[in-house]
Amino acid sequence: KVRSNGYACPQITVEAHAWDETVRVDTDLGRRKRIGRFTASNLEGLSFSTLDRYKPFSIGDIYNIRKTQIMTERLLSDGLFQSAFFETTCNHDEALLELQTSIGKPKIFRFGIGASTEEWPFFDLSFRNARLDSQASSITSTLHISPRQQSLGAESELYWFPGLSKVFFGPRLRLAREIESAYQTDSGRFGADIGRRWDMWDTRFVGRWGPTLNFVKTSRGIGPENSTYPSVDASLLIASHVYESL
Repeated sequence: KVRSNGYACPQITVEAHAWDETVRVDTDLGRRKRIGRFTASNLEGLSFSTLDRYKPFSIGDIYNIRKTQIMTERLLSDGLFQSAFFETTCNHDEALLELQTSIGKPKIFRFGIGASTEEWPFFDLSFRNARLDSQASSITSTLHISPRQQSLGAESELYWFPGLSKVFFGPRLRLAREIESAYQTDSGRFGADIGRRWDMWDTRFVGRWGPTLNFVKTSRGIGPENSTYPSVDASLLIASHVYESL
């Protein structure tokens, strides 16, 4: 709690006195610190600018340990590192941050088996490559199989724009088949987005939008035999830093 309110290097000791059943807490909090420097080590080929899209803080902000923990959680959940933590040192009124990391394999497989009243047994498989290049571009593919629905999808975030570390190009596709007693349809969606990640007002924003080409084919039952149409897809994710730290 103390480190969440700007006191980056507090000196706190706790003593338990058995003879009078009391607990004594001595504190020397010092001054509240502002973030004065941010460095990172062991990036092993990743560009330092890649970290900008994961930072919920800026140089000059009041130190808050929760925001450093949010950043490491983001890095780990995206699969960029095997481990990540901050070392903090204090210099006068500044907190100096150094990110320590350990890079593991960037390819992640996940699978699941289950059942539902809609689809009965189903199987899910996903594959993600989190480091396609020095900017940590990524691609994620998913497979879903059940007696009633089968789908194959792929989505990417390609950070190809020089000087724009938070902006990505996102090609995507999805092929699906739906089987019901009265009909069977095959569908596909192909699109490409421009997206951006950013933090402001203690809030995380992730937005993307782009054109999509859709097609639907009814191979059995009543429905359009072949239908092709364009659309524009957009999404915006908003999450407070407080929510992320829970």
